[in-house]
Amino acid sequence: MQKITFLDGWRRKRYGPIARTAPTEEEVDLPDDFIVDTERKPDAMGGAGTGYFEGGHAVYQKEFTLPEEWRNKHVFLYVDGAYMNSQVMLNTEYIGKNPYGYSPFYMELTPWLAEKNRLEIITSDSQPNARWYSGGGLYRQVEIWLGDSLYIHPWSVHVSTETMEENRAGIRISFQVTNTEDKNRGVTVRAQVYAIGTEVKDKVRQDCGQSPDQDFADALMCEGKTSLTALAGKDTEDVIRLGMENVRLWDTENPFLYAVLLTVECEGKLLDRHVQEFGVRSLSFDAKKGMRLNGRSIKLRGGCIHHDNASLGACAYPEAEKRKLRILKEQGFNAVRTAHNPVSFTFLNLCDRMGMLVLEEAFDCWEKRKTENDYHLFFAEWWERDLSAMILRDRSHPCIFAWSVGNEIPEFTGSSQGLEILKKLAACVRRLDLSRPVALGQHGMLNMELIGMTTDKTFAELQGMVSEEPGVIGGVDYWDMQTANSWEQLDIAGYNYIWPRYKMDAVKHPARVIMGTEIHPFWLYDYWQAVLENDNCIGDFVWSAMDYLGEAGVGRVEWDPARFNGSFVGEYPWLSNSQGDIDLDGNIRPQGCYHKILWGLDKGIHLYTRHPAHTGKEFWGTGWHWEEVSREWTYAEEYQGKPVQVYAYGDCDEVEFFLNGKSVGRSVPERFIASVTVSWEPGTLQAQAFRNGVKVAEDILETTAQPEKIVLLPEREQISADGLDLVFVKIELRDGAGRLVTCQDREVSVRVTGAGTLAGLGSGNPCTAENYGTGMRKTWQGRALAIARARKMNGEIVMAVTADGLPETVVTIPVCS
Repeated sequence: MQKITFLDGWRRKRYGPIARTAPTEEEVDLPDDFIVDTERKPDAMGGAGTGYFEGGHAVYQKEFTLPEEWRNKHVFLYVDGAYMNSQVMLNTEYIGKNPYGYSPFYMELTPWLAEKNRLEIITSDSQPNARWYSGGGLYRQVEIWLGDSLYIHPWSVHVSTETMEENRAGIRISFQVTNTEDKNRGVTVRAQVYAIGTEVKDKVRQDCGQSPDQDFADALMCEGKTSLTALAGKDTEDVIRLGMENVRLWDTENPFLYAVLLTVECEGKLLDRHVQEFGVRSLSFDAKKGMRLNGRSIKLRGGCIHHDNASLGACAYPEAEKRKLRILKEQGFNAVRTAHNPVSFTFLNLCDRMGMLVLEEAFDCWEKRKTENDYHLFFAEWWERDLSAMILRDRSHPCIFAWSVGNEIPEFTGSSQGLEILKKLAACVRRLDLSRPVALGQHGMLNMELIGMTTDKTFAELQGMVSEEPGVIGGVDYWDMQTANSWEQLDIAGYNYIWPRYKMDAVKHPARVIMGTEIHPFWLYDYWQAVLENDNCIGDFVWSAMDYLGEAGVGRVEWDPARFNGSFVGEYPWLSNSQGDIDLDGNIRPQGCYHKILWGLDKGIHLYTRHPAHTGKEFWGTGWHWEEVSREWTYAEEYQGKPVQVYAYGDCDEVEFFLNGKSVGRSVPERFIASVTVSWEPGTLQAQAFRNGVKVAEDILETTAQPEKIVLLPEREQISADGLDLVFVKIELRDGAGRLVTCQDREVSVRVTGAGTLAGLGSGNPCTAENYGTGMRKTWQGRALAIARARKMNGEIVMAVTADGLPETVVTIPVCS
């Protein structure tokens, strides 16, 4: 089918969370999140879970004249994600609905099309409906699909690897031919496989049907065909099997891709084309050898991610998704878990191309609710359609190594009809895709009602209570009793926060394959040692890989016990979770630096300090926190001579610390952290790392002066004039010596003119009352991040940034077709 992007020229009516409020109207291009630039409020219905953003409703309208190429075609609307409770209207006629805000869907428009048309998509974000920031509106790709009277439906195509032997592979291409005519038709379906490497060539992957470029004639790997009778008014299934020689495998380090071009011919006439990318790779899992990718043992260095892109909200811009993955790869992650919902197809396409393994998750709840207006309202009626949509859309992606059918599901421990629901979910997955294991992530919390117990302990206390032998009380393993039947329905058991069970269950359940689907940042070392020591555990996923909007303040550190209110989350103005290896702007946080060292991927040394106001003090955290340290050696004069705790993260035998050239102590790292206490004085703090008596690395922190200039650092030299491309521009405060000034933050104002618009402006600050969409933001530790979106015109984006007391700085970025 031909695919046409349908992103430009929409009109949005935005309504607030209170009924009968007057809407605001404006022209928008998609993707669009109608919530992210609204005012956050302490009394928002979603509370800390949604980052104190309020909900609302939005109606998206697009008027268009019927294009000539749509005539005599079957016309479908495809929406990759609309949050949520979407309803589609065409020319005042109701077409259909889709409640789940993360589920892709398509609807045929053909019977209701006229010469002049008005398409409306109504979205509703009634709080509370999620445990994190969801965003709202048409935040992912929207397309029009065109098909002739006979066509291959995109979701019917599945390319899988059946056999692999040395440099040969056998692939299976299954598909359906839809015949909308009133008589049977004899058709020929051809399949041509092209090598496209690690960089996808646009002309090869165009689903609208252009033939491969002449440059790809030599890239044709193999071809085949089949003849079939397409039954009138039905979908006719068939399979083409092909043998490939001199195959290059898809791997996390070398993600080589192929594309199969399917064509449908009838009586010598070409009726349809479809291009499907795929990779050739093998996966195996067992409790003795762990996980193997192409026969190579691999441990998952994973991270849980939510779907938002900070100041862009939920919008799934291709460049934003690409940047996210680039940062994750550079940080050392080889896998992500899509917590707790299907992701955009844009994200998965990029995971294929960049070599990132994916555990794609379907649901955060089943029939029992976690928030008042979440998916539990729709699960019984819609689960099969939504789970099927995820698998049918995504099953040809080589990046996906497993499917997850849920996260921390109350019914999993034996209540309600949990076991029967799980059986149905697993059967649905296996009916559509037998090539991947089925999993679920479950914490160690017990269903106390089932064992006749009650507790007034907080969630954090319960986590601690079960930390030695999770789920065991009085010598009885209640957790195993409550979950054993459920785990038998799955291929991989996802354990959230219960690493001691990796070893326990290697004895209790020697055939069980386990992965740590969520782990605490504060105990990274213990979790990773458990992964390395237990072959039955294939890896783990830190909560979280990146900071995200919502679950505000869960990773906070409280130095004043009087400020701790007993809550798992933070009070307003907390904005983000503050639990990530990476902050909202994409900067590596201290825990991320440590995590990379722990994985053995960083042999350097990295200095951090605790503010002298906190020296010797104890702090409180949830377990999802990291100690509050920073790369800082500039303090107020009042701290002259006061003790400062200094830390060096590194994989070494010993660290020596120097202040202004004088040794102030040596320390042997414990769990990759060396520390000393130093009396603060301005100047240069240095750490030298030694291994076997030889200096192998060093790091320096310097006292900085007042900020004197704003430095703008565009991450790309040029962007595309397609109306969708982005450029991320780092904003930094520097002193006269060019050093980053991290302790004297300023509010910056950003203005974008020329061939672009300002799409987002934010900082890494997890606790701020600032709102997005104002064009102003206070830097955080000397940094902010501006994002410009290209217009559909050649020229230059001109970005000007100002701050009180500093000269204006301007940068230009070319925008070209």
